[in-house]
Amino acid sequence: DCVQWARRLFNSEFVHNILQLLHNFPKDTITSTGAKFWSGTKRAPSPIDFQFDDPVHQRFIVAAANLRAFNFNISGSTDLNVIHQALEGVQVAAFKPKNVKIAASDDELKAQQENQSSAVGDYDAELRGLEAQLPKTRQEAGLGDLQPAVFEKDDPTNWHIAFITACANLRARNYTIEEVSEHQCKQIAGKIIPAIATTTVLVTGLVCIEMLKYPQLGKTLESFKNGFANLALPLFAFSEPLPPATTQQKFMAKIGRSVCGIALMSTRATLHSKSFWMSWRKN
Repeated sequence: DCVQWARRLFNSEFVHNILQLLHNFPKDTITSTGAKFWSGTKRAPSPIDFQFDDPVHQRFIVAAANLRAFNFNISGSTDLNVIHQALEGVQVAAFKPKNVKIAASDDELKAQQENQSSAVGDYDAELRGLEAQLPKTRQEAGLGDLQPAVFEKDDPTNWHIAFITACANLRARNYTIEEVSEHQCKQIAGKIIPAIATTTVLVTGLVCIEMLKYPQLGKTLESFKNGFANLALPLFAFSEPLPPATTQQKFMAKIGRSVCGIALMSTRATLHSKSFWMSWRKN
């Protein structure tokens, strides 16, 4: 079932959706200004014929099927023979164009959204009707123990990066765009900044240089440096550090005044006690 679902997902995303777009905007479409709709950076897409021997198609089916299996808490499979046998009996629906309106520009999309938000209707009653049709429990729906797939780019066994890469490359083929490797996709999906190791090594080296200066005798504040580095430019700048804030003198003066005050109070208390004792003896 998971393999068949993956095959239908392929057909829906990379065949039917593209055919629907071309149905709304054929390749010879002319805009209201007289220009070609598919021109410049706006490329006309083309649907993809599924071929299991294609490595990208194969990767998509295996990754999608295993992710679906994970959602339903069942064991997946990477056996290509088993997956190929499961694909043989898949019935793929033929494309039927839908009566939908696709925005041709950002302004048209904004106008459609405003019209949808201003439409009047009893949405609460419609939602209550849909809610009444839903099954009450997972067991009643026949779903069993579902579990979400939390994205993790650093685990090569969870099929996350493999699925994203296959989807990206298949969409790139729709529009005749250069494809990427899983490593490049991992960088983009994980927002990894390149050359982190190089920057770390540079900063560590600069810190160690300053640390080696510290135990040497006769070093003044001007002997130390603040370092600024930007490997992308590249830029390397050094400046003299500011002296640290000196609060020790004020703190000691405050302590000294406190100690003197305590000593003075103690002396007064002692003298007062002695005078009281002498007066008591006389009486």
